[in-house]
Amino acid sequence: MHVHIWQRITLIVVMMFTTVPPAAGAEIFAAKASLYNILSIIQTNYITPQDNWTLMTGAVEIIREHPGNKGTRIELDDSQIRLFSSDPSPLVINKENIQENAFQLIESLSAICSVTARENPLLTVQDLVELASRGFISKLDSHSSYISAEEFQAMRAKNDGLFGGIGVEIIIRDGILTVISPFEETPAHKAGIKANDRILAINGEPTASLALQDAVSKIRGISGTQVRLSIGRDGWDAPREFSITRGVTMLHSVKNKVIEPGYFYLKILSFLSVTADDTKRMLDEYGARENIKGVILDLRNNPGGLLEQSIDVADLFLDSGIIVSSLGTTHDQDMQFVAKRQRHRYPYPLVILVNEGSASGTEIVAAAIKDNNRALLVGTRTFGKGTIQTIFPLSGGAALRLTTAEFFTPRGDKIEETGIWPNLMTRGATDEDSGKTEPADSPESQAAARNIPFLPVSADSDEIMIRLAVDLLKCVASSKKYSECVSRTVASWR
Repeated sequence: MHVHIWQRITLIVVMMFTTVPPAAGAEIFAAKASLYNILSIIQTNYITPQDNWTLMTGAVEIIREHPGNKGTRIELDDSQIRLFSSDPSPLVINKENIQENAFQLIESLSAICSVTARENPLLTVQDLVELASRGFISKLDSHSSYISAEEFQAMRAKNDGLFGGIGVEIIIRDGILTVISPFEETPAHKAGIKANDRILAINGEPTASLALQDAVSKIRGISGTQVRLSIGRDGWDAPREFSITRGVTMLHSVKNKVIEPGYFYLKILSFLSVTADDTKRMLDEYGARENIKGVILDLRNNPGGLLEQSIDVADLFLDSGIIVSSLGTTHDQDMQFVAKRQRHRYPYPLVILVNEGSASGTEIVAAAIKDNNRALLVGTRTFGKGTIQTIFPLSGGAALRLTTAEFFTPRGDKIEETGIWPNLMTRGATDEDSGKTEPADSPESQAAARNIPFLPVSADSDEIMIRLAVDLLKCVASSKKYSECVSRTVASWR
């Protein structure tokens, strides 16, 4: 039904914009155009249709709570919005008038922006349109966000490998600002920030009501300055303070080393524009020097990155089978990516290391290779970030990030909030000091419930995990099946 509404409003808005006299004010004209554009992007592309009243209340709430709004008072209930100003009578907006009429939503919200700007000289109509846009997004999921022009520029730099701030990927999960993972060798990683840490305050300001992009903006800053984070972690009696010096770090997408002759280790830190090419080049260079007996692909604490790069990396190790499927708001987003037959094959025995900091594109790679029985997955359950966000640029350099589709593994399982379970499970980074006493909460019990073999070693230990992976690879290289090698290795390690 929302498609029909937006077809109808297009005609109305064209009429509205062609009949507005110049004296009506350029700011209001521009505000209506901006609001129409943003609402149409949301209603056409967001993964689930949103009703007008929900979006309207999100916009009004954020305008009402803005500290610069001192000249108006806004009251809001389930059926009505009332804006009190210096005018004798309040501006009243009824739910029934805008619920199925997007034209009235734009007219009403433009009027709120106009009156609020008039009563608050330090707030422009454009400021209020941006606030309204952030309010729309606040009613969507935690992965969607409004991105300012400055934030959008920084995001593009990160995808090219240049990352400013402290080097941490964050999300809002269950209403709490949560670390997906710190990037390796960045200030956050060196300070001891871990996956699933909860950021409770930034420089003393609670994060409970912060939008994701607002939190990102507060964590970022001039290189060399400090940001103070209050961190909560399972097993801690109270939050702890971390003072981290910001920096500008060039992210290296892929690192490698030889563990012992024939056993090659690749660590992918994030999926950037060069990741698949770098992975292929490193495999080719080492393969030209020595016969490869097995490969360890380390995806621990990799928060993801570019979707096409994760698909291309998975494709390096597969000759057939589904890599990932997605379902979205349009047929264009209902996709299935299938492995291509390789001209240059990488058929080596493969072990993939994962942990709770492995997310998004990393989970696509892990699930694709695991479900196609191409490798063993070793470590802990992954983070569980399985939706697709699409960036929609706006005029002026800002953008909207909207959830437009959801990922499914080759077996058809959801990734979002579920994650990928390994073939061989170990302890997580914080399990030893988590204070878990309930048997069902322990990693060993979780593994047993899913019939997954378990070893009581830490997935955070490079030395242990690499040695475990090499033992598994040596077993596979001697013509044993993956499942048989898991049983043999677990028995030898206990």
